[in-house]
Amino acid sequence: MNLRTPGFIAIALFAFSFSGCIELDKTLIEPVDYKAEARFVNLSSLGSATVKLTDVGASFGSLGAGEASSYEEIDAGSRTLEIQFSDSGVDTTLKMVFVTEKKGTVFMLGDTSSGLKLANIQERYTFGAPTKTDTVLVRVLNGSVAFAELAVSASGASSSFSASVSYGSASSYSAVLPGEYAFDIAVSDSTVMTDTLTFSGNARYTVAIYSQVKAFQDD
Repeated sequence: MNLRTPGFIAIALFAFSFSGCIELDKTLIEPVDYKAEARFVNLSSLGSATVKLTDVGASFGSLGAGEASSYEEIDAGSRTLEIQFSDSGVDTTLKMVFVTEKKGTVFMLGDTSSGLKLANIQERYTFGAPTKTDTVLVRVLNGSVAFAELAVSASGASSSFSASVSYGSASSYSAVLPGEYAFDIAVSDSTVMTDTLTFSGNARYTVAIYSQVKAFQDD
């Protein structure tokens, strides 16, 4: 018969009691701070807009027609967005998701007849580079409530691009060379707007089409 000695039992009890006293250092467990970058652009005809993310205390100021805020670093996730249009009296409060480590723009569209429409469109990862040297990335946003679908073509001295965009959406970025581009905006093969824009190298742009054609630099 194999009997356990009192010494063995004492060691086992000591080990058990010691293991029950282990305490983790809670200061080593740091919460992850997820961030995103966002800006707002007012392309609506509802008047000046005051924009806030009320649950995180972020303010993007008062934006007149065609104006863009600066990019702000905010807490990522579902945020409470409050927009107040002082001229038209249109106010809205809603939840909007901002993606972790993504940089994006919220375009405010619409008029008093159609109402406010928000287009939350991503651009790139916050830790990424804007684009390659001597390259321009250009996308087109249809912000005109009057046109459900737009066909856009742009021609430059050394490169060109085209895109088809529905109201409230943006095309993918097209890589072109820096320089001047002639834009033709058409509906059902009929030109409705034209303009000429110049793009500098190593940058991203969104060409917004609403009551006019305007380029916003994304980087």
